[in-house]
Amino acid sequence: MVFDYGTLISCRAKKGGVIYIVDKQTNLIVITSSRSGLGKTLLGELIVKWAKKQLYKTMVVKHVHHSIDYRVKDTGRYLSSGADTVVAIGQEEIMKVERRKIELTKLLKGVVSRYDIIIVEGFREQLESLKTTFHKYCRIDIVEEDNKLTHRYKNGDITEIEAGRNKLLEVLRLLEQYIAEGKCKVNI
Repeated sequence: MVFDYGTLISCRAKKGGVIYIVDKQTNLIVITSSRSGLGKTLLGELIVKWAKKQLYKTMVVKHVHHSIDYRVKDTGRYLSSGADTVVAIGQEEIMKVERRKIELTKLLKGVVSRYDIIIVEGFREQLESLKTTFHKYCRIDIVEEDNKLTHRYKNGDITEIEAGRNKLLEVLRLLEQYIAEGKCKVNI
């Protein structure tokens, strides 16, 4: 059995087979821009589609600058009535909405071990706390210059990419390479 991530930390026999316990590490990708409409969500979608083809388990955390509007559905009606938590369960999906505040780093620390790739969209003002908490991740800043593409790997620390909207597919190819090289794996 071959794994494309993590480090084998132990193995033991079980009923004629071998159980591999892998020290799995999560890839953290933070997508920022100076304003809306530059392609953050589009790039996030491209990354998720690629990750799912690779069978990576993914999570997306999106910064919402205003309150989340669920008023058009029954879940919103319960929230408007004052419910602290509303859980909507469908045949293939679940949605949970809670009335509470949480710090981004606290949320990520609580779920980081459950995903292969976590994409964070926005949260530009929390980049320093992400660096302090995770020490290493990939950051993509979508800029207004459509054809710009620069990237650098800083001291085994944070990999930074600046790209315009016309370069998003090239960014995806760079990310594939960086993920394979372990440059987006968080250190906790």
